[in-house]
Amino acid sequence: MRQTLRAGSFEARVEKRASYLLIVEGDDDITAAQMREYLDAVDRAAERAGTKNVMFDARGNHGPYVADVHAERWEFLTVRTKLERVAVLLPRELDVSRVNMTAIAKRGKARVRAFADEAAAEKWLSSG
Repeated sequence: MRQTLRAGSFEARVEKRASYLLIVEGDDDITAAQMREYLDAVDRAAERAGTKNVMFDARGNHGPYVADVHAERWEFLTVRTKLERVAVLLPRELDVSRVNMTAIAKRGKARVRAFADEAAAEKWLSSG
């Protein structure tokens, strides 16, 4: 299964892997409302694929930090999602540490963990 999710000008490529859904995010700006639309589409795509595990590859997303957009993503991960495990690939160890610390502080519906290495993220997703 391969598809593209769109919200405004933001696009993400979706690919079904053995035990999870890989979502490669684009580098376009996105509003909080578009983020909500996009993440709800992620939930639906995972449900159609028969998985509750997702890997977001955000290594190519270099857009500016927008507080309400990030708040929307964390709202999804901690309150609204049907997902159980979410791995986030990030380009820098500093980003990985920040996301992992936030995930610990916010503990919600999905277990969230950030990685700089795709193989490590895949191993973690497959272990649960």
